[in-house]
Amino acid sequence: TLNSCTSNSLTEQAIIFNKKAININVNNSDSAIYYFDKAIAQDPNYLLSYQNKANLLIKIKDYESALKVVDQLSKKMESSDIYQMKGILYDLNQDSSAATANYLKAITQIDNEVKRINDFAKYKKLYDKGTLYLLLNRTGVGIDLIKKYSKKANIADSRKDSLVQFSTNKDQLIHILIRP
Repeated sequence: TLNSCTSNSLTEQAIIFNKKAININVNNSDSAIYYFDKAIAQDPNYLLSYQNKANLLIKIKDYESALKVVDQLSKKMESSDIYQMKGILYDLNQDSSAATANYLKAITQIDNEVKRINDFAKYKKLYDKGTLYLLLNRTGVGIDLIKKYSKKANIADSRKDSLVQFSTNKDQLIHILIRP
């Protein structure tokens, strides 16, 4: 899932639609998508609606639609989390070259992001960089980064252990990374 995204121009109506969609998405994904779309139409700069819609589409395994939403989001902001999610969604849609390109963009973006964030956030980004290296089949580098930064980034041992255990199984890695 993507990390939280914010915008400076939040409209009250977009927030209401987004909250309504969140409250009903567990029971009725079609209605939730309708309200996420209304929130996006109301305020296209309220990025949380894109994130929530993409997360719901991933949850219901509509990866092609989720990719379209994440692509819209990537046009509004640049983030390593977005590139990583685009890579995962391209992998799930059987486009490994686009997935690889996005994983590499995410690594470059992390290198830029860690220069301007606090230590805790930096450790999380470097841990994320390890997961990207696993997705790129650079297992040694990926495992080293995950082991080095998981404690500092407050990552559960069980999650770290799962990533290490399945470090050579890309499909399993993806499913570990997209679950909440």
